[in-house]
Amino acid sequence: MTTASIHDRASVERLYPRDAFEADAGMNARGKASVLHGLRILSGPDADGAFRLARGSQHVGEVHVGEAQGRGNGLFLAPDLAANFAALAQKDTDYGGAEETGDALRSTADRADDYAAFIDRVIAAAGAADFEEPIGRGEERLKGFHGG
Repeated sequence: MTTASIHDRASVERLYPRDAFEADAGMNARGKASVLHGLRILSGPDADGAFRLARGSQHVGEVHVGEAQGRGNGLFLAPDLAANFAALAQKDTDYGGAEETGDALRSTADRADDYAAFIDRVIAAAGAADFEEPIGRGEERLKGFHGG
């Protein structure tokens, strides 16, 4: 776990370099991937814009659509390589298989754009995440009847 800043893009890039992005995105792109790899934002930004960030993984079954982001175990973001598949398309024949429809080398160069977009997404998500304060002794949320 390390600290990055929403005001310093390079701080996020140092913690999550492009080669780590490509490795995680490649693992996430596998058809039978049951675990996603990426980054977990563990806190919202403080007054100076600093937030805690760690590499992590999450089982695909743990994705909660519509749940409040930034609560519990933090906000998880998983990268993907959208440009990787842009140059290939499925043939409409009985024999199937991928057919090259675009410039495959160009799609590899587009990974830089995917990486930049992912870093932008991390910074935006960190700035917008809603984290609750940790529960402590005497906390109002712990008072009262809790079933039984």
